[in-house]
Amino acid sequence: RSLMGAPPFDPATARRTFHGASADYGAFVLSPPLLEAFSREAPGVNLWMRSVMGDPLEALALGEVDVALGPLQTMRPLVSIHARTLYTERFVCLVRKDHPRVKEKLDLDTWVSLPHAFIAPRGTPGGVVDEVLATHGRARRVAFASPHFMLAPHVVASSDLVLTVGERVARAFAELLPLRVVETPVPIPGFTLQLAWHARQHHDPAHEWFRKKVVEAATRP
Repeated sequence: RSLMGAPPFDPATARRTFHGASADYGAFVLSPPLLEAFSREAPGVNLWMRSVMGDPLEALALGEVDVALGPLQTMRPLVSIHARTLYTERFVCLVRKDHPRVKEKLDLDTWVSLPHAFIAPRGTPGGVVDEVLATHGRARRVAFASPHFMLAPHVVASSDLVLTVGERVARAFAELLPLRVVETPVPIPGFTLQLAWHARQHHDPAHEWFRKKVVEAATRP
């Protein structure tokens, strides 16, 4: 294999499984278009997504997963890891459709006075919203916290909580649940979702095809 290279990859006849590491946010955004591409181009190819409790890049180095998805600035950089940016996400607010205090726009005073839902993957307080509010001399009350992106919108849909979350997740749930998307009253720095893979698979045709499908899924309108 070292001298001749990896064998060619034919997605139409391939029978294999690709493994990805991601928080439920990345899995939620990318899995549906990925599986749609698989069913069309590679009906025998499977996708297994998993969460990694430690550093996803270490899971790549150990060969436990084929790709890792996430904001790589939170991951420890390794020389053997390749990465590329998939897209930049911005934050919006999500509230229930008939929220008594939120109309078309959300002002800073109302936003601060509302009870907040907070997605805390590590179970610790504080985040970009709290950092921005601190620059305005304000603070919020987090009435509900969860490590799961997929749970919080369901809680918001049946309460007066407000959730500040990535726009792709917010708009997807606004189509499924009685929710509305509104702009944040002050600018909130966004984040980039990145794709990472190990150098050992950099030139493998099967993995090159898989990564191409991930990139296409991320750039779909």
